[in-house]
Amino acid sequence: MKIKPSLKFYLRNMFLAVGVYYAITTVMLMVVTIILNLFKVGNEEMNFSSSTEFGSPTFCIIWGILIFTAYMKFMLQNGVSRKTMFMSGVLSTVILAFAMSIIDFVIQIVIGKMGGLLNVSLTGRPAFSILYRNGIFISEFTFGDVVLNLIWSSLFAVFLGFLGMISGLVFYRLSKIGRIIAGVGLGGGLVILLPIAEETITNGAISRAAKQFVLFVLGLQHSSGPNPYIWFASSLVLCAVIGGLSYLLLRRAAPQKA
Repeated sequence: MKIKPSLKFYLRNMFLAVGVYYAITTVMLMVVTIILNLFKVGNEEMNFSSSTEFGSPTFCIIWGILIFTAYMKFMLQNGVSRKTMFMSGVLSTVILAFAMSIIDFVIQIVIGKMGGLLNVSLTGRPAFSILYRNGIFISEFTFGDVVLNLIWSSLFAVFLGFLGMISGLVFYRLSKIGRIIAGVGLGGGLVILLPIAEETITNGAISRAAKQFVLFVLGLQHSSGPNPYIWFASSLVLCAVIGGLSYLLLRRAAPQKA
């Protein structure tokens, strides 16, 4: 079966959910802006961070978890091969990430303009600015900053979407008892056992190594300063590895579970 029909199916369901998400968050942002206007002090400048900038990556994780597990039965019953299912799922996740990154950036600009209309000085610092541009305001972005911000946030959302994919597929292939054991074991290991081991055995070595790895892939340890291009390369490599493992899990998913 061709990719186009299954991709259309994914996009139709995806953008329906995205529309509801942005309708709710936009209303919330408008309410917050009005409240800020009512309680402002003099001409005090207020910094805002659009909730969608953090909500959108979370949305991508959830989409990644559900994209194969929730629709697998429907796809298989309609003759969609696992390869087609995987390719259309990956494409829909990439489209979702880039679309939401652009929408989020536009919302940040609109909120800033709304502040002017309501006599509230609202300025925003996207995550990209905080990490790579010393926290300059979005109003101070050059055209290059805008492009890099959109690429960085899009790749970050794609990466989280891929993490959602492999997480969903791993739990999909486990039995009910296995899911409970994995969930409790993972949560207990991270919350209880890891801190104890760090304190008594490794002296914080695991936490330090994890922190150094995160800083490295984000490009925050470059000798000449923070470099977003390192994250561009790192995210592509990580997504390729996670995508390959996800495809193997999808290929071997038991048909009787679909």
